[in-house]
Amino acid sequence: MPGTRLPDALDFDRTVAGLADLAGGAGLAVVEADELDWTWHVRPEDLWAGIAGGVATPGQTYLAQKPEVRARIEREFFARATDPPFAFAARAAFVLASR
Repeated sequence: MPGTRLPDALDFDRTVAGLADLAGGAGLAVVEADELDWTWHVRPEDLWAGIAGGVATPGQTYLAQKPEVRARIEREFFARATDPPFAFAARAAFVLASR
């Protein structure tokens, strides 16, 4: 499956400053730009639903496999999911802007 990212010349820097520049370039006045950190908790079956549904790169990679490979991936996933819920450190840039 070919990548779906924009070429670097058309993309923006994936940082707080990059997101603020994107908003500013769209004619918005940036009021606040920062990062938010949290721990994301998810049950294995809920995470698996996204993968099996083709969400994001892991899901698209999974769906691109042959049926027998997909079956093994699912078996291995649940065999290793022994300490639910999973906890993932998460971080997101955000911008509050106005016209």
